[in-house]
Amino acid sequence: MLALWMSFLLVVLFSTSAKLIVGDGQYLNMLALFAVVTHVVLSIPILMIQFKEYRKIIVIGFLLRVATMFWDMFARGIAMVPHAGMDDYGYMMGAVDVGKDLSLLGVSLYGGLYPKTMGLLVYFTGAGELFVHYLNVLFGISTVLLIYRSLQKLNISEKAMHWTVIIAALFPQNIFFSGTTLREAWITFLVACSMYQFIKWCQNGNLFNAIASTFLICWSAAYHSGVVFILFGYLFGYLFYKREDKKLNFSKQTVAMFMLFLLLGIVTYYKFGDVILGNKFGNVEDLELETIYGRTEFSAGDSGYLQGLEVNSFSTFMLYAPIKILYFIASPMPYNWRGLTDMIAFGLDAVFYIWTLWYFAKHYRLITSKYGMMTALMISIVLVLFVFGVSTGNSGTAIRHRHKIFPLLALVCAAIIETRQSTTKK
Repeated sequence: MLALWMSFLLVVLFSTSAKLIVGDGQYLNMLALFAVVTHVVLSIPILMIQFKEYRKIIVIGFLLRVATMFWDMFARGIAMVPHAGMDDYGYMMGAVDVGKDLSLLGVSLYGGLYPKTMGLLVYFTGAGELFVHYLNVLFGISTVLLIYRSLQKLNISEKAMHWTVIIAALFPQNIFFSGTTLREAWITFLVACSMYQFIKWCQNGNLFNAIASTFLICWSAAYHSGVVFILFGYLFGYLFYKREDKKLNFSKQTVAMFMLFLLLGIVTYYKFGDVILGNKFGNVEDLELETIYGRTEFSAGDSGYLQGLEVNSFSTFMLYAPIKILYFIASPMPYNWRGLTDMIAFGLDAVFYIWTLWYFAKHYRLITSKYGMMTALMISIVLVLFVFGVSTGNSGTAIRHRHKIFPLLALVCAAIIETRQSTTKK
């Protein structure tokens, strides 16, 4: 993977040098396109050499992301890539503006830090949208490679690893997000990096890995603060996971400490959730229990759901949470499907999350008897689902938010596949 990124750095340096020579304009864009296409061609043998066992799957996943990128750039008028729209357009326009005027780094922009980061790439390369798009492609395929490396660290069986790599490489949302300029590719990549460092800590107990995993989650939280709650799962692992027997070991002191941190996190989220997640709680409204479940079809036929459920107290906050989390995980619900896109989103996205969470809960003891750290990863997953679930009311946004924990869920999925395999043999 290092060779992939080092060669990309050379491409960026080439484009930066070309900008100094030819200036902005059509010639620079042509040179940048040539450089990116060259890097795509060179990346194929790099991936095939470094990942021999799964070279076909990984190369296909890479080329699908590249194809999605070019479609999003040059064929939007024919059909939009799923999830592409106002958000990625707003991010890109902000990046272009920053590329033209670096003083905008000090002002508030749509998308926060993300368009500012992209804007620096635009400023140095002068290639505008192309490099930002291609950077997302590299983040997307690197996420797959980090999942693969994490599976190797866990000594997952060949069959479980094979299926998990296929899921990661060909997962539709992963392809769509890394083929557009949405920030999900960046966040998911940083979460995957953090997860890899956490798995390394579980193996060797190195303090550097613990610090690195924490830092990378904080970095990803700079692009969307909701993912910071992954740290509570890591904290659980740091306190209770014992490398000697690869199992959890509890004491009164560590349990009390973890519960204190968890309670502090819930109270902080309730009190400052509008700040953390951009005022997504809505206005004050008080409903009876029957009314809550009776209004679940409030927005049927639209991408929004449960629009009438709003928070005005801690009790309603806890009361609404289960139904909102359920919708967050399973949306778009079948009776809210608006067409083929929603059917595909449910069948190839929501079903994966539902099945993985259900199977893990059903066979918790069996899975964690071999992979104790999976409890820590599942706590991270559940907390993020809780945080985003309570504050989300749109199926498109739900798909984007739950994808942020895709690397964690992929590892849990691998452990499930191996458990099913070993159970079947018996």
